[in-house]
Amino acid sequence: MFTASTDLAKAMAAAWNTGEPERVVALAGQATPSQQDDEGVLLLLGLAQQATGRPQQAAATFRRLAQKRPDVSAYWNNLAVACRQSGDPSGSEQALSTALALAPDDAELHYNLGLLHAQQKSWVLARQSLLDAAQLDPRFIEARLQAAYACYVCGDNTQQEMMLS
Repeated sequence: MFTASTDLAKAMAAAWNTGEPERVVALAGQATPSQQDDEGVLLLLGLAQQATGRPQQAAATFRRLAQKRPDVSAYWNNLAVACRQSGDPSGSEQALSTALALAPDDAELHYNLGLLHAQQKSWVLARQSLLDAAQLDPRFIEARLQAAYACYVCGDNTQQEMMLS
C-alpha cells in the first residue's frame, strides 16, 4: 500500500490501493501545476500508466521522477522497466546502470537487467544477471525461475537444477 502527503496524492493513493489505476490517471489529470511535480503524484501516475498499458507515458513520467530525485534507485528501476516495456532497450539499460550504481546489491535491479538481456536474447548475460539476483535474494522465486530458464538455454544443467531446488 502507498501513503502520500498531499491531498491529491492521498486521493490517488486511495484509488491505487483499491485497484483503480484508471482513476489514478484521471486524478493526476486534475493536478495543478505545483502538484504535477509532486513526488507522490508522479510515482502513482507512473505506476498507474504501467498498470493500464501505457508504458511510453510511464517512461516519461518515471524519467521526470528520476531526474527530480536522482538519488533514488527505485525510480531509475521503474524507468528501466517502463523503457523495456515500451521497446526502448537502450533507455532501460541506461536507467538500470544508474540504479545499480546507487544500489549494487539490489536483487530486483539484477533481475530486471536479466529480463532485459533475455528479451534481447543475450542469454549468457541474462543468465548471469538472474543468477546474481537469485544469489542476492534466495527467496526471490521469480528470479530463481527465470535464472533456471536462462541456465537451460545456456546448457548449464547444474545451475538450472540448483535454481529449481
